[in-house]
Amino acid sequence: VSSKIPLRLIFIFSKFDLKEKNRTKLRHYYQDKINSKMSDNEMDLDASGDSVVSHDMNYNILNSHFDDSQAPEEVLDLTRHLHVVSAKLPQVSWKTVADAMAACAQSMPRNSKNEEVIKFVQDCMYQILYVMISLNAIDGNPRTLTELQNLWKDETFDEFNRCFHVGLSDAMRTMVRIGDVCPVAELKGWNDWEYNKHRRSTWVNSLEVLLDCEQSAFRQLNANLHVAPEPNSLWDACLATFFAEEGFYVLYRLLDPEAFVDLPADKVVDREHVLHCKVARLLKRLVTRHHIVVGERHMPNSAEVALAMEAVNTISKGALEWLKGRLNTSPDKLTQLGKSKDTELIDTLTELIGPEQSLGLARGLLSMTSLGSQQAGLRLARELRKQGGEMSAALNTLPHEFLETLKSRLNASGDDLVKQLMSMKVLAKRSIVDTFEELAMLMETDEEKFTVCMFWGDVGLRCMCTAEERTREIGIGLLESLTTSQPHFPAQDLAEPARKSLMWIKGVCGSVSTDESTVKEEGKEFNLAKSLEVHGLKECERLGNFFITLHHILLTTGCVDEAESIAGLWMDTAVLCLRALDKYPVREMGLQLVQEAIRLNNNNYSVNEKYGGAAAHRGKLGRALVGLVALEDGVKAVLDSLLSEKYAHHAVIRLASTWLVEVYYREYCYEDEVVDLMKYLVDAAVHPEWGVVEPVTDLLVRVTVTNISIKSLNSLCNLFKEAVNNKATAAAANTLILAWIDKTRQKKWVIGVQERVLNLLWTMLVNNSSENEDDTVKVLDYFKNQFSNIRGHASSDWGPGERSLSEKELTARHCILTCATDCLAEIKRCGDGSKSPKAANKTGPKSEKAEAIAEALTAEPSGFPPLVRSPSTYEPEELRGRASQSASLLNIVLNLVDNLRPDVLREMHGEESPTSMVEGLLQEALSSATFLDVEPSAILVRLRLISNISSYLIDSSPLTLKMVKSIWEAIFHSPTSKNTQRHREVCLRWLHTVLRPKELAGDMLFFKGRDAKSPKKGAVDEAVEARKFVLEQLGALVVGTSDEGIVNLSTFGSSGVDCLLSLFIWVNKDSGALEETDKTSQTTIYPTYSTITASHSKLSTTSSSHIANAVLPLYADVEDDEVEDVTICGDEIQSFDALTTAALDSDPSQQDVVFPACRTLLRVSSACFKARRNPVERVEPTTSAWGMLSGSSSKAKPAPSTLGLERYDLLVSIFTRIESLQETASARSRPTVYSDIEVAKLNHWLAVLHHFFEETSIFNASPPHGARSLDDDMVLSVVLEVEVPASTPRGGATTAATTMTESDP
Repeated sequence: VSSKIPLRLIFIFSKFDLKEKNRTKLRHYYQDKINSKMSDNEMDLDASGDSVVSHDMNYNILNSHFDDSQAPEEVLDLTRHLHVVSAKLPQVSWKTVADAMAACAQSMPRNSKNEEVIKFVQDCMYQILYVMISLNAIDGNPRTLTELQNLWKDETFDEFNRCFHVGLSDAMRTMVRIGDVCPVAELKGWNDWEYNKHRRSTWVNSLEVLLDCEQSAFRQLNANLHVAPEPNSLWDACLATFFAEEGFYVLYRLLDPEAFVDLPADKVVDREHVLHCKVARLLKRLVTRHHIVVGERHMPNSAEVALAMEAVNTISKGALEWLKGRLNTSPDKLTQLGKSKDTELIDTLTELIGPEQSLGLARGLLSMTSLGSQQAGLRLARELRKQGGEMSAALNTLPHEFLETLKSRLNASGDDLVKQLMSMKVLAKRSIVDTFEELAMLMETDEEKFTVCMFWGDVGLRCMCTAEERTREIGIGLLESLTTSQPHFPAQDLAEPARKSLMWIKGVCGSVSTDESTVKEEGKEFNLAKSLEVHGLKECERLGNFFITLHHILLTTGCVDEAESIAGLWMDTAVLCLRALDKYPVREMGLQLVQEAIRLNNNNYSVNEKYGGAAAHRGKLGRALVGLVALEDGVKAVLDSLLSEKYAHHAVIRLASTWLVEVYYREYCYEDEVVDLMKYLVDAAVHPEWGVVEPVTDLLVRVTVTNISIKSLNSLCNLFKEAVNNKATAAAANTLILAWIDKTRQKKWVIGVQERVLNLLWTMLVNNSSENEDDTVKVLDYFKNQFSNIRGHASSDWGPGERSLSEKELTARHCILTCATDCLAEIKRCGDGSKSPKAANKTGPKSEKAEAIAEALTAEPSGFPPLVRSPSTYEPEELRGRASQSASLLNIVLNLVDNLRPDVLREMHGEESPTSMVEGLLQEALSSATFLDVEPSAILVRLRLISNISSYLIDSSPLTLKMVKSIWEAIFHSPTSKNTQRHREVCLRWLHTVLRPKELAGDMLFFKGRDAKSPKKGAVDEAVEARKFVLEQLGALVVGTSDEGIVNLSTFGSSGVDCLLSLFIWVNKDSGALEETDKTSQTTIYPTYSTITASHSKLSTTSSSHIANAVLPLYADVEDDEVEDVTICGDEIQSFDALTTAALDSDPSQQDVVFPACRTLLRVSSACFKARRNPVERVEPTTSAWGMLSGSSSKAKPAPSTLGLERYDLLVSIFTRIESLQETASARSRPTVYSDIEVAKLNHWLAVLHHFFEETSIFNASPPHGARSLDDDMVLSVVLEVEVPASTPRGGATTAATTMTESDP
């Protein structure tokens, strides 16, 4: 060992338990002393070879200082020895203790104070004395010093004997010196506790051990075994040291005879009073046990002894008076230190005041009416009996007499028993329980104790059967303490009182003796609530404790059958309480009873019954309760009480929601197919009249997002679907599902659950559950998300082929196919009118192979319950609405399946041809168009579905001219045209899309083009012919050559204008009459209405005509690069008259029609003008301009004849209309007066003419219209006869492009 502190020691200190802060402080204190005072001397931690450190210490350290006046060598010796002893505790080594005691005595001479020594004694002395003097915790369990010495080896006998004699003498010396230098205020502050084999006590308690000649180490065996052990030399050495250190005088100086003089009876004693009492008892023992020999050296003389005894008598009288008064007022509490210290105080005072006075005090207390005082008297009598001899004999009959008196005072039941307890001042269970415990301990034989126990239990059972809460709690406390403190009493004798208690509680809970007339009139729930209120059992804790205690007593008394009925009574009471309408506290108690039943099992499930006891009986009751709760009837009873229509209440549901989610659902409804919690929740949530929609919705969402099983979620989806399909609950179900969707949007369901969720969403969308567009968008987004997740599980291998499908793949395939086929079936069912979805999807028998494939792909995946299909009977209006939704949804599904689309379509049409499927969809769409309840948007959805499927099946079922003709006939020429004309605009919008040429169609081709390489004889290009047909029909409507006459193009909306203008360009390009430049090959040659409107928003005009303001600038502002240039390549321009009519004859105020039509007319007219002036040579391919060039060589054609183009001269068209207008006006009585519309048209025509001149102005160098060259002056005289209203001032002539108004000058 080096002169420095070994690292091993530091490491040992670092391993101490930090939770015991006080112990660590002490060790750090000693370590600091070593670090600060150690010199070059070696540090021998344990010369005896004992272990140095024990890890089981606990101290309460007070701040102290180190006495620097002592020599360094002495401090080092003291610190080292004290540290070794304290580190070993609770183990005690004789040699190290002797060295430590010697160091303490050496370091603290008389009249000096050493804080380190005091601290060590305060922390460790009592534990040392507990081992060395009381001979506790020693192997061999010696009862005397002689037996301990027999355990020592010969080579250590002398050393150990010296350790005891010298060490304990030094301990006595140190204790006396501490008492001499420390005041009472310091000594009373020493702590007194015991923890984990560590003991620590006050200074006076340690001194009592050293001065008790009855201690084991102070006794030696007599040669005659029949003689009690006698004090030995160790006692003599300690006693001699005590007197040598003037211990008698130290005690006398510490004693305050007047300690109890000013202490009233309503005050308890404190530590200082206890200290004085024990000091007085020590003085009395020294005198009465004849330990003082007057005249001997260091012994007090007779006068000093007399003074000491006078002081002892004075404090004894004061203590006796205080005790009498205290026991009369508050006998249950004598100190603030607990019950054990109260008993210790009585023991001290009994010895202090003497046996005669103590016996009289005990008898006086027993004669009082207060049970608390009587209990104090019994306790005092028990302490007196411990003294034995005459005192014990005097108390032999006292417990029997008291028992008989107690029986006579507690012989009633019910309210009378309550009064008896009140007369005895029994306000809590503590006093009466302590009384019976003291009385049982006073009895000598088992028979006498059993007599007390029988009366004890009988009183407890009678107290339980009262309507007064406090008395009932007293009875429960009596029975609990009886079964705990007296486990072996003959309990079978209490069987009859226990049965009576059972009958009483059954009557309270309504199981027996119920008035049937009252039950019929008011119901059992009301009777129970009233009965519980009358009997003071309105709290779950009280009623539960009653049931638990009674069950325990019944089992203890052998009434097994009756004990087993407690569980049923508990559950019946709980359910009835839950159903007590308008009694919220009672319903809350019922819920708590169910919760407590489950918790009782969970808290005691591991207790083994073979060990018995209250815990085992509680566990048995808990298991019985849970068995009833888990039964189908039990689960239904609880859920009916909470969520059925009759008993549902928002406050009760909110109260139970957390427990239902976290405990009840998980334990009893998680995988139960018989009792479905989801059924209860959905029923309550979709019936607003129950008044619990909000709390149940919150509960349903919490169950879903926290902890829901697959079976429950599948059931929930099916229940949602049923509620949505039910007209009575559809609206509420839609609100519920939307709330559920919002909260579960981020959930990642397993594949089996996704199928159910998707089927639910499909049902909502098909039923169009919500009229709110935002809600529909939410559902649709959720559908797309779930469908995409399912799509991710499906591989590209469709059907049973080279490999078998996994369950996930099979489920994904089945789900995709179900969505698609169900949508198609709904549409077909609308067309069929009566067929179910499955029947509508089958048109004929299938082959065995096809049936096998269909069965493999459409079979329900194993492990999941079947989907609940929607009902098959609907009104025609509902069928059409479902068909509209299904068509929209089927479009989405076919778009999402992506590369699986061919397989899905193949499974959709099955054995029937794709053409038949498309034709069926077309017939349904056309028939639906005749009904007023079908909106145009629904027809558009159907048409888009037809075109999309035709595009997907372009090789087998494309769109045809026949289909286009049938659509046109149904929408435009139907006998029910008043109904169908609403759909013309959407029909034209759809035609505008599907009739696009190939170059503009992109990937979506709807018509199958003619094979350019090997065309069949007589084959036609369906798309070309369809475009030509629609343009002709549309042109006839515009021009007025149809049966309907002239149809205003504005009735078709912007979609009709776009369709007409696009078809005009496309058809003429198909025929070769027009060709486009490459400037903007992917746009039309006319500007869109939005483009023109945007241009108009930038303009500021100066025209005086409000109509001209709206027309003239717009044409001028459209830039040339916004449209395409065209070239006239033929002399047959189809539907030019329709274009001219749309541009010139439409109401100029209808800008969405006039603007694009005029722009297209101007472009084409300009091109015609250019073609007439400069015919171009063109190349004519063997196919149409929109098709692909064939392999044959193209050849140049001569320039087209310009003779036919005069028919398309815009000047002729405009002036023809002006002449017609003039002729019409001249036929009137006032030929010079024009209507507003005529003036507007005239201005419009001149504006168009103005722009036409602008576009053809590049040819002004030569006179194309008989005009002069650009540089020649020209005078144009225009005379207009205009009649101005009388109210307008006459003015000069105006231009033909203006109109006079009242505001004009």
